[in-house]
Amino acid sequence: MLAIGLTVPALAQTERGAKLIGISVGDLNYQRQDAKNTSLAAAAYPSVGWFVADNFVLGTGVELFYNRERSERIGTMFPTSFRSRTFGAGISPFVRYYFLGQNKHRVFAHAGASTTWYSYRDVTSSNGQEGTPYTTHDNVGSYNVGLGYNYFLAPTAALEVTAGYRRSGEAGPVYRPKGSLDVRLGLSVFLPSGKAAAQ
Repeated sequence: MLAIGLTVPALAQTERGAKLIGISVGDLNYQRQDAKNTSLAAAAYPSVGWFVADNFVLGTGVELFYNRERSERIGTMFPTSFRSRTFGAGISPFVRYYFLGQNKHRVFAHAGASTTWYSYRDVTSSNGQEGTPYTTHDNVGSYNVGLGYNYFLAPTAALEVTAGYRRSGEAGPVYRPKGSLDVRLGLSVFLPSGKAAAQ
């Protein structure tokens, strides 16, 4: 693969027949008031796409989401604590079009949709006695549109950043805003078409 990357022409990165493999992270959020009051959220987005025409990608990805919250109130007559965890997994088809840039710099527009299944669990304890856990499951549809940028470290490998707008449906107790800025950072690998690799 390295040998291919050193010989593939720059234009072959986004020509018809090439393949795009990527992994990005987003929804990163960490809050800490003290050791007993914290929250953490993160998501990963592995994906694969095919250039069905020059500069135009059709693909699909997987969305993996995790959220954890923990809080305690001890300055009351009955000290309480709260714990919750959310896991999510979904499928997210997308389209992408490269419209600007050359050599190491490429800019693209993208749009996608997703269906994500969530599993949520929380439990509240009071005065040292654990309450009955609450669990629920839900699935949420969403869409996103935005712009992205690739910086090529090598002819077939690039850093990637995307920014756009994400709109989600209601999700019960799962905390993800219905409308939000969607920023992701990642790495993409461009596998050339068989014709380009043979040149």
